[in-house]
Amino acid sequence: LRASTIDALGDIGELESDSILLLVECLSDESAQVRRNAIYALGTVTPEDSEAVPALILSTKDEHSFVRINALQALIRIYRSTKQNG
Repeated sequence: LRASTIDALGDIGELESDSILLLVECLSDESAQVRRNAIYALGTVTPEDSEAVPALILSTKDEHSFVRINALQALIRIYRSTKQNG
């Protein structure tokens, strides 16, 4: 249920600051699925939401490869968004 709820946040697109902080907290969840879904949702944030970036960088060292891959993909999306907007 937590993973599905977090997945829905990622589908919303632009997130409020409170939602971003909640997702950053989810990166330390015991469930790899929750962490992966939180990373996906964080990949939709705008570059100004910089508090997400350090947490995503730490997630590139997760014990589960699919979490690490999703963290890298999220960072790439944020980087590309920065390049397109600025």
